[in-house]
Amino acid sequence: MTFVVLACAAALAAPDARPSGLSRWYASVRPVPLGESFGDLLVRVARAQVGKPYRDPPEGRGYEEVKVELSSFECTSFLEGSIAVARCLSLSDETEACYLRQVESLRYRGGKRGGFASRLHYLSDWIADNAGRGHFDPITLELGGVRLDWRFDYMSRHRGRYPPLAAPGVFAEIAGVENRLSAEAQVVVPRTAVGTACVELRNGDIVGIATSKSGLLLTHAGIVVKGPDGKARLLHASSFHRRVIVTREDLARYVLRRPERIGLVVARPRTE
Repeated sequence: MTFVVLACAAALAAPDARPSGLSRWYASVRPVPLGESFGDLLVRVARAQVGKPYRDPPEGRGYEEVKVELSSFECTSFLEGSIAVARCLSLSDETEACYLRQVESLRYRGGKRGGFASRLHYLSDWIADNAGRGHFDPITLELGGVRLDWRFDYMSRHRGRYPPLAAPGVFAEIAGVENRLSAEAQVVVPRTAVGTACVELRNGDIVGIATSKSGLLLTHAGIVVKGPDGKARLLHASSFHRRVIVTREDLARYVLRRPERIGLVVARPRTE
């Protein structure tokens, strides 16, 4: 991932657009076995997109639309799309309306689209807001997470990368979001505990990669896949590989091989 605020900023299409390929995505995962866990369903849904290209779309300049793009992904749009499809399948509502409704609920503060500042741009905010509405169970603390203070200011310090921030009112709203996040203690599984934590992960868990990058904390995210060897791997839209992949190495090694990766934030998705 090269641009990392919710980061991976999601690719979009008009609210009444027909997401190309959605019917094929639903069909590729059917049938849903009786008793299948939501985590296992989410992994099957996400695996159906392995090999799809990575694309980090440009920021919009005007009216905030709930856009979707299924021909390519970046890390957050991959998560949103996969969770949305899994939820619609679990609800037996394999429609475009369900998919767009679920994406909007995941992408925006309180689940409702407003202006640019209503989008959950920071991945830390995306996880926390969705957890607060019952979409995720935050489990970082129970996996050995520790509280730390972090300054969020990436967007306001890089104002030129986000055209809507040219408007003083929108800039003030985003700065307010950053100040609120900065005032809240963040919980991260530190590098020293990552190996132990990964043993406890389940299929379908959402993992945010915490790094030392100034102003952000979480710079990438993906979905946990447990292999036959019992080890957790990361299913994600990779900016390095330029496609959706499952890591060859296990998640603990993936984190520990880069010194700037300081730990993990983990959430367990729930169906409605």
